Amino acid sequence: MINLNKREKIEHPYPIFVVENIFDENFLSEIIDQFPKYENFIKFKKTMVNRRFLSNDNPDFYDFIKKNIFWQRLYKEINSQEFYDKILNILVDVNSENFSHFSKLKLNQTFHKKNKLNYNLSFYIKELTQKVPRNKIFNFLRFLSKKTLYKNYRSNEEFCYLRLDISSASNGYFRNPHKDSDGTILAFLIYLEDQINIGGFGGEFVVHNQNMEIFKKFVPKKNQALFFLSNQNSFHSVSKIINANGWRKFIYGGYTSNDKNIWTRK
Repeated sequence: MINLNKREKIEHPYPIFVVENIFDENFLSEIIDQFPKYENFIKFKKTMVNRRFLSNDNPDFYDFIKKNIFWQRLYKEINSQEFYDKILNILVDVNSENFSHFSKLKLNQTFHKKNKLNYNLSFYIKELTQKVPRNKIFNFLRFLSKKTLYKNYRSNEEFCYLRLDISSASNGYFRNPHKDSDGTILAFLIYLEDQINIGGFGGEFVVHNQNMEIFKKFVPKKNQALFFLSNQNSFHSVSKIINANGWRKFIYGGYTSNDKNIWTRK
């Protein structure tokens, strides 16, 4: 299903490898055919001006993959110890301290899974806490809710888990130079649409060095994937999409440690 053989790697400013034709044509066709229709994904959570996404921390995600067998197969393969180990082996020097540390982590494949009541309740409470005003009372209530909802993060043993977003973006979407969230070890993007297909300009994945200078740009290309080590130097951005006639479909994923200080402690 997933083929990583046709790849090219760059080491600086941080390890990245690019895969062409990551899916065979039949599987790619099925994934695109089963991609949520416009009237559905337009209802997904909105972020960064004009990006919609359905994440695996959302109860609706599991309803979606249950009904769409090819997405279910894709999620099962990506959300596996074998796939995490495979990406780690490509991106990280096997003789390094990082590899020694990260290779010992077990992937918690059910991190986001809870029973139906707890799952839905925790998700919508989390969403609510992001919308309430910022003041001392609400900040305290937000702290208490996160302490309860994120108890899965606390463990005597360090582990990692997958964050996966089924995403679509159009005019106005952009990202300023940034690093991914604390604790992210490996991250990836899989493009399901050529930039030219939706028209307009922008949407490139831009790699920055530590001085925030542009090092390289990747134009979205159908069936292409970018994998990168999400370390302290992994600054990247997305150029603003303008004059597009449609939505760029893509997948974002990140393997994340429950230790949110995994990089700063090194």
